[in-house]
Amino acid sequence: AWTVCVLVTALIIVGLIVDLLTGKPERLATRIADWSFTTLAVPLTVVGALIAARRPGNRIGALLLVGGLSISLQKVAEELTSYGVRSPGAVPGVGLIGWVSNLAWIPAILVLLLLPVLFPDGQPPSPRWRPVVWAIVAGAVVTTVLAALIPTIAIEPSLRSPLALPDPAGVGLERVLRIVFLGIPVAAVTAMAAMIVRFRRARGGERQQL
Repeated sequence: AWTVCVLVTALIIVGLIVDLLTGKPERLATRIADWSFTTLAVPLTVVGALIAARRPGNRIGALLLVGGLSISLQKVAEELTSYGVRSPGAVPGVGLIGWVSNLAWIPAILVLLLLPVLFPDGQPPSPRWRPVVWAIVAGAVVTTVLAALIPTIAIEPSLRSPLALPDPAGVGLERVLRIVFLGIPVAAVTAMAAMIVRFRRARGGERQQL
């Protein structure tokens, strides 16, 4: 678990260095806000490692570790892709790295959706909520498959994914992916409903944790 913390910190440092080398024309305030969110990956993984060490059976620790790793990997892939486009030849395999940036954010969204359902003990509020957990996981799997096969690299549309399906199938998958994205707010509302149900039923220590 602590290895993940070190890896996340290293990825963020690499991403920050590449960002400085790229010299993007974005406003300073925008970049600070962007990196402020990214650096949240460090405390996420630290808390995840602590939970994993003290309560190995609690899924929350693993989820936080995955979320932190996802955020940091997404950021470094994004920065390397941008740098590779602006400095041709400087980043070998820039198309493949861009493909990674298309996928790396998905586990972080999965974690954000699962945490309200599983917090604080790593279990849903009741067996009736298990289908919600599986639906969220299934949605993440479908999103990953679609994002892996579309032709567009989101961070740099001038690039084409090296693993994309040929058109018109690839373009069709992009349309399907946009439809799948509509399920994210629905899943978020459902997840928050699970947390409200748990809070209303909770007693003692569990209620204090919530």
